[in-house]
Amino acid sequence: MTPTKEKILRESLALFSERGYSAVRVADIAVAVGVKPPSLYKHYAGKQAIFDACAEFFSERVAEVGVAIGLPGSTGAEVSYADVDVEGIVGFATQLFVFYLQDDVAAGFRRMLTLERHREPKLNREFERLFVDGAIEHEERVFAELIGAGLIERRDPHILALRFYTPIFYLLQKYDMRPSEVKTAKEELRMIVEEFCFTYMQSPGARGVTGDLGERMEHARDPAGRKADTRKSDGPTTHARKLDATKQDKDSHTPKTDAQKLNAQQGDGKP
Repeated sequence: MTPTKEKILRESLALFSERGYSAVRVADIAVAVGVKPPSLYKHYAGKQAIFDACAEFFSERVAEVGVAIGLPGSTGAEVSYADVDVEGIVGFATQLFVFYLQDDVAAGFRRMLTLERHREPKLNREFERLFVDGAIEHEERVFAELIGAGLIERRDPHILALRFYTPIFYLLQKYDMRPSEVKTAKEELRMIVEEFCFTYMQSPGARGVTGDLGERMEHARDPAGRKADTRKSDGPTTHARKLDATKQDKDSHTPKTDAQKLNAQQGDGKP
């Protein structure tokens, strides 16, 4: 791709993601690029051709990032998902999340489809293929692989995919317009991914989990192994007993009325 064509696509995505595909004219793109419309037509036949090129550009960027981070399933990947420990899963999820949130091509294409899906059925189908049904189908295949390797509890892969992907999709929507809060978004994402692993992993040791993270996973997965609270000889203090004790303590410190004082005096034989 020539530098001029790439500039046309980047400027087009910026406009499409702000105004929506249908609201942008070729003349608008030409102004953003800094050329006259006839010059732009030398590179692309029209707006549909620009959109098609943007879709291809997006796919190429996704593939490039997959290779760059060594994502399992990407070209030249040296590991499968079954070889990745929890920190690796968190790492992949975080890098992909930030990519779809901030990369000008990936985020621009996603935002454009988000705007246009309610106006154009064809673009809605593309949005669902990439970010709804297609994403869930990909996760299903991943979890089927992990179940087959004995690393994830034997559950319905579709349900696992929904439980993993849905909160991540939610975070994309939540932080899409909050560029200054990416650090917070990444912290939330880590908690989501770790909690998922704590819940569904078969064996932390089999995933190479060590140290504090491994201990927390073992703690979460083995309620019987949790340290019991220190208990007194008369048994545990339940919530009800705490409330009762609090009430008694409160009663003992409540100021007595004149009638209560008189009754007390009469009980003691005092005039």
